[in-house]
Amino acid sequence: EIGGMVPGSFAVTASEVYQEGLRLPPVKLMQGGKHVQEIWKVILANHRTPDATFGDFHAMLASLKIATRRLPEIVETYGLETLQASTMALSTASERWMREQIKAIPDGVYSFEDRYEDDPRRSEPHVFRVDVNIEGDEIVVDYSRSDPQVDAAINLTYVATAAATYTGILQSMNVRDVPLNQGVFRPITMIAPPGSLLNVEHPGSSVGGNSDGQPRVINAIWGAMAQALPELASAADGGTNCLFPMGGVHPETGEYFAHLHLEGGGWGARHDHDGNANLFCAHGSTIEITPIEILESRFPLLHSACTLRPNSGGPGRNRGGLSVMRRVLLQAPDLTVSALADRHFVGPWGLFGGGEGARQAFLIKRAGDNQFRTFAEAFGVNSPTKFDNVKVGNGDELILEAPGGGGYGDPLEREPDRVLADVLDRNVTQEAAESSYGVVLTNVTGPLTIDLAETRRRRADIRAAQIVTSTCESESM
Repeated sequence: EIGGMVPGSFAVTASEVYQEGLRLPPVKLMQGGKHVQEIWKVILANHRTPDATFGDFHAMLASLKIATRRLPEIVETYGLETLQASTMALSTASERWMREQIKAIPDGVYSFEDRYEDDPRRSEPHVFRVDVNIEGDEIVVDYSRSDPQVDAAINLTYVATAAATYTGILQSMNVRDVPLNQGVFRPITMIAPPGSLLNVEHPGSSVGGNSDGQPRVINAIWGAMAQALPELASAADGGTNCLFPMGGVHPETGEYFAHLHLEGGGWGARHDHDGNANLFCAHGSTIEITPIEILESRFPLLHSACTLRPNSGGPGRNRGGLSVMRRVLLQAPDLTVSALADRHFVGPWGLFGGGEGARQAFLIKRAGDNQFRTFAEAFGVNSPTKFDNVKVGNGDELILEAPGGGGYGDPLEREPDRVLADVLDRNVTQEAAESSYGVVLTNVTGPLTIDLAETRRRRADIRAAQIVTSTCESESM
């Protein structure tokens, strides 16, 4: 956690890069196997938790030491010429494989858009617009129609957008068995104009966009590629990492702590299976959600609940993945919290008739209050999901709800047995089984069972209502 406007970093209200933390050009941390003390002093002086930072850096240095030891061993074993030739051959083979995969996709321009719902200063969306142009054995991904950059930390750098683009394309093509190297990326060209939401120009800020914007760009790629490859497509995942930085002095140790909390969202359903539950939505990351035992032993937090949210997966022939709800009591007199998340007003989209996943929420019940409220209601911040440096403390309770994954296909085509299993597993409530899936369950004679006759009637009624609604909408246009 490097210094900046907020404990835990990710200051979403930062309007320029200089507010996001310490900026260092490429410099050496080590020289001749020894620490460059002046650089270490500068870095650690800009951290609220220098001990943790010192440990993190040395874990990375240890991995680099292993690499510098093993690479010469490979050269010695196989010879430099063989190693270089093998590397070139792998790259060439991957490029050839990738081009064959692209050739199998129908030529065309496939367009989609997704968006940030708001920013810390204005209640209006900022839109990612993507055109995926496929011609022959090449792909051009064009973001030229996206919105311009904004004066908040939700922009993406060109590199972050490129990473999201490649990830989204490869996931949409179900790449598994080919070596991932530069050859895979040669047939893909990306256009992201400078000064746009997806290619921020100096001195614009980007710390939030590089983290929470990436999954949104990936989702936009999925939406575009779903038109070309529907059987490989996935509905939207939670699309936000629910970043919730916090910091303060621990009342038991008297030491300062900083923590960046992340929450598990649902992944989108596919044509052949339900979405997975409780997964971190930063697709290119190896970060894991912090276990409760760690949270409560290191930070002044006490959980009263941490559970999958029933009905949070979007309904569909295949259901979206469930997200997590966490309820936490704060046990320190003075804590500072911030937030960067999305999907609060509109849930993750479904595909081919699938419904939206559940929406995201950060809620707080102040000590002495009798209900949970959004941070916009409780503190007057402009956005309920993007704010900085809010003071909370002893006796306040938080509810953190991540968004669920979108559904795939018509919910009325989901087999009643699967709906019953969802109800028994508490993934779906009995009420939602009837209202969303048209499956009527009864336990009059014992265990919960499917009433097939009532299910047929209920599904017929839902379809009739859908036809009436569709007809009315067509006549009003």
